[in-house]
This record gives sequence, structure tokens and C-alpha cells, in this order.
Amino acid sequence: MLNIKYKYYLIFPNKKYKILAKNNNLRILLKEGKDKILNKKDKYVDNKMIVLKLTKQKEVINKSKIKLYTGPIKVEMFSYKVSKRGTIKLDEKSKSNLLFYTQKYLDKNKINMTDLKKIAKAFYNDKLEKRLLAPKLIDQIKKINI
Repeated sequence: MLNIKYKYYLIFPNKKYKILAKNNNLRILLKEGKDKILNKKDKYVDNKMIVLKLTKQKEVINKSKIKLYTGPIKVEMFSYKVSKRGTIKLDEKSKSNLLFYTQKYLDKNKINMTDLKKIAKAFYNDKLEKRLLAPKLIDQIKKINI
């Protein structure tokens, strides 16, 4: 059985896509992120932040004729914006996106920080699959350089 160490990751999209905070509670994650932002306010104000949410997928018995590709772990991506006061709020204009870790990938590799940074970079640069029923798998990020 695969364990997810942290459920939420707050990432600042600079050159290295720095992970500012990680936690299992979104409210605490945003509070930790705000504390780090207030130390270097001029660097982060009016910039976007990316929150990745990792969840385990339940086994779904699919009886429909449409083939959906999923995996045991789902990564949801959300865009947040830092206000002038240093608060982190959900960006209303951006859409959330999702991606799946496949069992084949997890057998060879584990969930590591470079993968999460690549996912954040692909989401920030709008490089992830956008079509509705297209497979949204971890294989998309292999070509992305950090």
C-alpha cells in the first residue's frame, strides 16, 4: 500500500519552483506559506502560487463504454494569488487541473519533489493535457526540465 506523506504542497513558480510549505491541512499550509511570504513580501506580492493536492483514488468499477485512464494517486492543481497584504487567495480566473500517477510509474519510482515541481511547472506554463476525456497521466511531465 502506498502512503502519501503530505497531502498539500505550496509551490512558488520561480526559476527552481521552490516548495514553500507542505502539510496535510490546507488552512495550516496557507498559514505557513503566509508566514514565509511576510518575511520577503516584495518578492512574492502580486505573484501566483500553486497548490498541489495529492489524494488516493478509490477502486472504481467502470461499466461505461468510454475508457477513462486513471491511477492510484490523483494530483489536483490550483492557482492562488498573493495579495498586497501577503494573504494567499484562490485565483478566480484560473481553472484547476488534475493528473494521475499510474501504477506502472509508482512501481518503478516514488512520488518525489522533482516530479511535483515538474507538475507545477507544466500547470503554470499551461502544458498539461486540456482535452476533456484525454488521459491525464504522469508520463506528460517527463519532457519538462526544471
